[in-house]
Amino acid sequence: MLFLAVFCGFLAENIRERSVERHREKQFIASLISDLKLDTAGFARSITFKKGRQLDIDSVLYPLTKMRENKLQLGQCIILLQTVGNPYFFSNNGTIQQLKGSGGMRLISNRKVVDSIESYDFQIRRIMLRQEEINSFSQHELGRIIDKFIPSKDYFEERYDSVYQEKTYDPQKIMKVNSIYINELINRLMDIKEQNNFEIWLYTDTKDKAENIIQFLKQEYHLE
Repeated sequence: MLFLAVFCGFLAENIRERSVERHREKQFIASLISDLKLDTAGFARSITFKKGRQLDIDSVLYPLTKMRENKLQLGQCIILLQTVGNPYFFSNNGTIQQLKGSGGMRLISNRKVVDSIESYDFQIRRIMLRQEEINSFSQHELGRIIDKFIPSKDYFEERYDSVYQEKTYDPQKIMKVNSIYINELINRLMDIKEQNNFEIWLYTDTKDKAENIIQFLKQEYHLE
């Protein structure tokens, strides 16, 4: 009888621990789904921005190739300066980091779920590394070239008043620029155009993966 009581107690404790672990697993998954939803919204914003940036680059490249006598329209200078901006994407990866750092991944019994999380995490790290190593350099180089290409004093006088309030301006007004940097500028813009196009594909692909993972996790864990 004593053995049976100890054995039953052992079984009850195992069942209780498994119930607690299952509850924690479901909490992690619900938190992960929330993070993935934030990521998909972030990717959507980044994709929209990058598509707009692509249009800006396309609209200014041709006038640059046809530029003569150090002259470019003010509106084209403004668009050119807009191409420098490229906001970073920041992943909401707190749950994944917690799963990896606290040993929480062992709570997930479904191997397909683990594989999907690890695959997504790898894709995110790829994006973050690309932003850090490639985009930072490209943005710095483009900004450096444009600073030399567009005389900042003349540009400021056309766009702003003495208290830095934007003035009404004529986008077709001709600005003098430093054409000595034209080839360097065109080459950098073409390089960034290719990078930007690849990132639109990469972000779209990762966004689709995140949405698929959300649906998969909801089905596996019966979550709304």
